[in-house]
Amino acid sequence: KNPKGTELSVVQIQLSEPFRQKFNLHSTPSYSIHVHHNDAVLTLPPGAQTLGGSKITQHLGWFQNDSILVFSGHPEYSYDPWILESLMLIEERDNMVPAQLIQYGLRDLYQPTDYKWQTELQLRWFAGEFDLCGTPSS
Repeated sequence: KNPKGTELSVVQIQLSEPFRQKFNLHSTPSYSIHVHHNDAVLTLPPGAQTLGGSKITQHLGWFQNDSILVFSGHPEYSYDPWILESLMLIEERDNMVPAQLIQYGLRDLYQPTDYKWQTELQLRWFAGEFDLCGTPSS
C-alpha cells in the first residue's frame, strides 16, 4: 500500500537519469500517463533502478539490466478515458476512494497523455531494439 495514498487520473512522471540514459531519452525529462492505484513499490529489487516517479509515488516503474522493464501507467485508459471515469465514479459512490480525491482526478482525466510514447517504448523493448548500452540498435 502506498503510504501517501491513492493516485489516479493523469500524472506527470519525472524520468530518472539512469532510465533516460539507458533509453537515450536525453531530451525527455518526463511524460504524462493515466494511473489508478493505491499500491506502490516502496523498495526496488536488488540491482533494479527506478524509471521515475511522481509527487505521490516514488517508483512508477523500474528496470533491471536488459531483462525487466516495468511501467505503472495505464496507456489503455488514454484511448478511452471514460472507462477510468466510470471506475472512479463507482469508487466514489461506494466510498472506496474519498469523493474529494475523485473530483480532483476527474478534473484532469481528459488531459492529453503520452500513451503512444510509452506503448512504443514498451514495444521497442520487447522487440529487442535496445542494446546493452540502451541506445536503439540498427
